[in-house]
Amino acid sequence: MSLTADMQIIDYVKVAMRRKFHFLATFGVIMAISLALAFGLPTKYQSEATLLIERQSIPPDLVESTVNTFVQEIIQQITQKLLTYESLLGIAATHKLYPENQIKGDPRRVVEEMRDSFEVNMLDVRASDPNKSGSREATIAFTVAFTANTPEQARDVTAEITDRYLKEHEIQRQLQAEKVREFIEVEALKLRAQIEDMETELAEFKQDEIHTLPELKDVNLRLYEKTEGQIETSQERVRELEDRLEGLRASLSVTPAFENVRTDEGSTLLNATDRLNSLVAQYLRATSRYSAKHPDVIRLNREIRTLTEQTGNGGRADELMDELVRLQEELRQAQQRYGDGHPDVQRLEKSVAALQQGFQSALITGDDQGKSAQPDNPAYVSLQTQLRGAQSSLEAERSKLRRLEGKLTEYERRIFETPQVEVRYQNLMREYNNAVSQYNELSRKQLDSDLALTLEEGEGGEQFLLSSPAFLPKLPDSPNRVGILLIGMLLAGVFGALAAAIAEYADRAIYDVRDITAVLGAPPLAVIPKISLGRRASHGSHS
Repeated sequence: MSLTADMQIIDYVKVAMRRKFHFLATFGVIMAISLALAFGLPTKYQSEATLLIERQSIPPDLVESTVNTFVQEIIQQITQKLLTYESLLGIAATHKLYPENQIKGDPRRVVEEMRDSFEVNMLDVRASDPNKSGSREATIAFTVAFTANTPEQARDVTAEITDRYLKEHEIQRQLQAEKVREFIEVEALKLRAQIEDMETELAEFKQDEIHTLPELKDVNLRLYEKTEGQIETSQERVRELEDRLEGLRASLSVTPAFENVRTDEGSTLLNATDRLNSLVAQYLRATSRYSAKHPDVIRLNREIRTLTEQTGNGGRADELMDELVRLQEELRQAQQRYGDGHPDVQRLEKSVAALQQGFQSALITGDDQGKSAQPDNPAYVSLQTQLRGAQSSLEAERSKLRRLEGKLTEYERRIFETPQVEVRYQNLMREYNNAVSQYNELSRKQLDSDLALTLEEGEGGEQFLLSSPAFLPKLPDSPNRVGILLIGMLLAGVFGALAAAIAEYADRAIYDVRDITAVLGAPPLAVIPKISLGRRASHGSHS
């Protein structure tokens, strides 16, 4: 009969009594399964070790570590390295976690089971950062656990894994610090070679442009100004020497080369050459004072022509005397018109002086004795010596002037090219200074990396400390027999009650007045109680 909502406790008790076999059968089956699971599953033992993460003991302001990897990353990297195929098979073989034939026959399954047995948990806390405001999650420690079939295996494998964490962490940090130091060292060597090439290039540039470097600009300007002054002085010296040569030539032209020969009576004997020399000197003085129509000039002109015809230079004498007369006439007119300081007057004076010298050189020729004999007039010899000295000095001064003009041109070229050289020089120096600055920075970083490596090799850097070593488990970690039995009992009760309820609901038999009322829709007229057959037989025998 179906269950109804108006049932009382006594009704439930009656149902339980009727369906106790359904409840007990279901309860017994589920409990049997729970017992089988609790005592049939293999026993597993778990050992655990705690590793404390000790931060860098030396302040980062003094020595900064070059290992910038987060500790969580390092732990995960070491974990992945420990969980490799070869590493796990090596641990399994060393500690005999599995039979040798199973390790060789199905190594993949062995590795997968060992990975499932391995466990790493982080211990995080909320901590304040001294360098930043607020707080953050900080990992201060982590636990390593391993599950095995026996307590000894669990402890030994956990201890080995813990030891590997300690060693791998130390090796990994030292390796990272060494890589950083080697990288900086290689870059510093490259930069040093680059600086040496730049220094060679700078040296070659300075050698090629040694006179046009920017720092020599002021020197070149001073040399340019000094050379200009020297040129002016040399030009003035050349003019003085030229004027002196003109004066010496003029004096030499009127000075006889030989002394006069005198008779016993003391009179002077003149030959044709001496006579011509005397006439030429008189003619030059007369033409400088008088015009060409003056009687003295005409007389001297006639006598000179006569003597020159005897020596064969008559035509040349006429030409030179006419030219001399013309120039002297122009000079007198210019002096009357402009005065002595006028440039035209000075030019004509030089022309007249040069023509007078040429006139003497062309007309005054000595005889065979005069040509072969050396002049014996001391005044003439002295003038000749002075003339040769003045000519040598003039040539030397002109040579010096040409050299000074060449220097001036060179200094001008240097000054003109200095701005262009300065641009290239500054570019080279800028690149060189940048390279030197980078090299100095790398040298400083190299020193820091050496200190960081020393820090990692010592005990001042970040390190893992074994806070709690692997222990020998006393109780199995799995299976949890008590838990399985409790859960099995709970499930057995629930499913037993459910089986009894289903059996009651499926039963169509009538057991009491409530069932009749539910079927007929009305209560019965009378209720006959249950009569026990034993009691009825006893009653019949007494009667």
